[in-house]
Amino acid sequence: MVNLAQVSDTQISQNIYLDRLIVYVEGEDDVEIFQRLIPGRTTDVLFTKPVEHDPAGDVEEQGGCEAVVRKVAEERAIRSNPDRCIGIVDRDIFFGRKLWDLLFEEDDDEYLRKHGLGDGIYPLTHWEIENFLIERTAVQNVLDDQKINSTDGAIAVEMATTRGMLITAANCLLHDEGVEGLGFRHLNDNRDDSEIKELILNELESKLEVENVGAKFDQVLEKLRVLCGPDVGGTAHIDRDIRGVEGKLLIAFLDRHFSLKLGLRLKLLLARNIGHRGVQHERILDIVGDGST
Repeated sequence: MVNLAQVSDTQISQNIYLDRLIVYVEGEDDVEIFQRLIPGRTTDVLFTKPVEHDPAGDVEEQGGCEAVVRKVAEERAIRSNPDRCIGIVDRDIFFGRKLWDLLFEEDDDEYLRKHGLGDGIYPLTHWEIENFLIERTAVQNVLDDQKINSTDGAIAVEMATTRGMLITAANCLLHDEGVEGLGFRHLNDNRDDSEIKELILNELESKLEVENVGAKFDQVLEKLRVLCGPDVGGTAHIDRDIRGVEGKLLIAFLDRHFSLKLGLRLKLLLARNIGHRGVQHERILDIVGDGST
């Protein structure tokens, strides 16, 4: 039995006292998203972000995938029931660590077997939690509520996926060389995709001192397409095969394309719609269960 008086971390001591599954996620936005994706579970699941302290007791860092990994390891080490504490991190933790083979691993079983993040850490199979929010009916319903034709929404997701993949591929090359990524630049540019690709290539050539930038860019694009699966380029990927695109790009594209100006609220509306309809992605339910037991 843990002596709570000897646990210096306030967050951990409070968690041990609670008889709930503690699920660390990367930040406050993720807490709100998961609470809506998995509704009605407040009595048995607590979604929370890690809060770390420096030796003086001041808050030093809040959130982030690496903070989740550290916090889960720390808490599980002193728990008598370590399986009651887990962490969920985005797939892009391997982007941050430059572990490209893992990031691009298309076999989910192999990916989950090899991740090496430690006991109790569950990496998402998609790039970010936001990818799981681009679910066909949820997008239609939210856009309908905003008085926007849902057919336009499906087309917009196709556009976002194609454009987002170009930006994601570029960001991989830039990050590998320690150069800042493109962010949302070029995301909602009115030019066609071939022109955008040319703009991105020109920017890569100006930022990177590496040979054959164009060929390397195409290689990364192909790896993303393989990761996404054989249906990429068709409407089927609205439901699943968008995992090789930065999820925040997809949400931002929709928000800007339709001038919604919802920001975080758009994510929460999509998550709530999915949660209320009980159509969460199987990976999410694999981690936290469906509350039936």
